[in-house]
Amino acid sequence: MTSSFAEALATARRAHEANPSPHATPPGYAAAHAKYRSAIREAVKFNDANWTEEAINRERQKRVQAARAELKQALDTQAETLADPASAQREAFDQIAATDADSVAVARNEWGKVRAMLDAGRNLSHIIDNADRRRLSAILDHLDSDLVAETDDPSGVTAEVSQAVLVRLAGLGDEKAKAAVAAQESVRYDSAWRQVIEQTVSGQQVSVGARTALYGANIDEYRAAFDDDDPEAAEVAQTVEQLDKLPPVEAQS
Repeated sequence: MTSSFAEALATARRAHEANPSPHATPPGYAAAHAKYRSAIREAVKFNDANWTEEAINRERQKRVQAARAELKQALDTQAETLADPASAQREAFDQIAATDADSVAVARNEWGKVRAMLDAGRNLSHIIDNADRRRLSAILDHLDSDLVAETDDPSGVTAEVSQAVLVRLAGLGDEKAKAAVAAQESVRYDSAWRQVIEQTVSGQQVSVGARTALYGANIDEYRAAFDDDDPEAAEVAQTVEQLDKLPPVEAQS
């Protein structure tokens, strides 16, 4: 494992531990990848004493290509319509917005308390982590007019504060917020596996970014997909790399 990859995984591990996510497992990408790994192992082991070395390598190459083609199908057959995280987040926030005179008055009072805590040096993240629904509503209401106006990174602050509020709201048991967080996790999981599979079927070495994304989305499935302690993994990868250097099967006569 390279030092840069180890550092990337360490970063992902810290993020996961700070904000553990449910192991979203919508499509069967992990099962498809496990089947592919097994097929690849069998492909590179193929042998026949009655065949020439060239014929054996050609057959191994065919089997590797067939395994990749089957894995690629997972991107289509396992695809499903995922909930839109942005829409789900809006629904969660709309329900706690101040909409009448009483709730507006409460929100104004809560924001006054938040403003006082911020002026006293309190960290906004800590305030959010301990806020109730009313205070979260007040923070969202003043996100653009106050909090974003005080920074040189408005889009970054908006995203960070909105996510913190959503996670806290979900932690309070709000069903719409929990659904929004689940939608985010499903999209992240789907994207991570798609990166891994797309790079795998193209014959590339799976990138650090793709591996780190999968690690962050589902640690158990990452470990199953990339078992660095597997004694045969390096030999299988080396054989596949050599087979990939041969002319394509359809170009051979």
